[in-house]
Amino acid sequence: MQITIAGTDRTSLIDWPSVRCRQVLTKSSDELNFRIKKFGTKSYTPAVNDEVTVTHNSVRVFAGYIVKVTNDIKGLAQFQNVIVKDYSYILENQLISKTYNNTTVAAIIADIMANYAPAGFTTTGVNADVAVTKMIFNYISISQCFKKMADLLKKYEWYVDYNKDIKFFPAGTVSAPFGLTDSNGKFLKDTLELTSDISQLANDITIRGGKVTGTGTRTEYWTGDGTRTNFPLGNDFNSLPTVTVGGVAKTVGVDGLDDDTAFNCMWNQNSQLIRFTSGNTPAAGTNNIAITGTPQFPLTYQKQHNISISMYGRKPRFVKDTNIQDILSASQRADSELEYYAYPVNSGKFSTYESGLAIGQTININSTIRGVNVDYKIQSITVTCYSPTELRYLVEIQTAKNIGINDILTKLLITDPAAKEDSNANETVLRVSSFPETLAVSDSVAAPTKTTAPYVWGSFTWGLGKWS
Repeated sequence: MQITIAGTDRTSLIDWPSVRCRQVLTKSSDELNFRIKKFGTKSYTPAVNDEVTVTHNSVRVFAGYIVKVTNDIKGLAQFQNVIVKDYSYILENQLISKTYNNTTVAAIIADIMANYAPAGFTTTGVNADVAVTKMIFNYISISQCFKKMADLLKKYEWYVDYNKDIKFFPAGTVSAPFGLTDSNGKFLKDTLELTSDISQLANDITIRGGKVTGTGTRTEYWTGDGTRTNFPLGNDFNSLPTVTVGGVAKTVGVDGLDDDTAFNCMWNQNSQLIRFTSGNTPAAGTNNIAITGTPQFPLTYQKQHNISISMYGRKPRFVKDTNIQDILSASQRADSELEYYAYPVNSGKFSTYESGLAIGQTININSTIRGVNVDYKIQSITVTCYSPTELRYLVEIQTAKNIGINDILTKLLITDPAAKEDSNANETVLRVSSFPETLAVSDSVAAPTKTTAPYVWGSFTWGLGKWS
């Protein structure tokens, strides 16, 4: 194992039992932690933003930038505690504001990396020739753009490898270099744990989308009494309705926007009512007021997974997404949710001394003792070092999406409307650049001219008299 900081080999300064590296698929940057010993003539202190590379048997196993250095003194010993984030960290510092139409995910990633990312990144590992009709990014980081696309495509994953290559690929397409059996010795004894969890299971999905417009018109009838001017609507019309009183058409304006004196009645979409203006109160009559328009209503779509329901009982889930505005999109979203959540989450973990595993790989576990022969996806790998030559890997695996505390906290944080992404392609941006500037100002006053006594009055006028 060799650790290089800012291009210089610092392996001899590393406190090896402190070395810990955690790699996590998609959700966050990989992180490396280690300590540097300072004593005698060894006074080196790393700096934030220094690039760090870690190699094992000449193979790069981690790379990134220092984000935090903490000085720690214990007795006469002094340590520098260092936290390093992988290369995806610098992708958080670039914001994207762009709309893509009728293209592919692979083309979007290529454009983002070419026009927004720092130099040095490649896209060799992108495998996502998936067509998209429209994709809007409003001031979110490159990493968030990739996460948004992976979430929309569902069974896709992404990460940045330690040579700055973007990996964006369908889950399950990359196989681990080995699997686990009861006898092949690829994991440490008594470390393999497998769990089946139905706490997140959902097999009855209800999608609440945005508003959709009906295919026909509806007419509401009211009875006038000669004094009433306000008539609430039972339908949320998508545009200006027509109004007749006693079969005679009335002019309709938009309440709060148009002038009352120019129209017989006003339509208030927010309050969903028709208000007749002064002098235009409907006469008494039976159902003599007719209000006609095309209604719009919230899209609600429900789909069930009957096999899952028969096995585990009905487990409902409600999903609200106002961007869904047609039945086909709602059906696709429901299918995606059922594909993820209709069956239990099978997860597990094991420890190994074997290298070569990577997040996103599919690893098969075929254990007669445990009665399983299942493919799992590697979700995270935690590497600990006991010496430069002795590494141990803790591998966490699962078969389906699992919502952890970080996901929950993220959802809670974006409940503030100011923190939500507004997918609006029509924006006018005022960009202002500021820069420091100093201005030096100086002034001088000439030395005064002094005179000496005696002093006398000059000629002047005072009241009615004149002094001279």
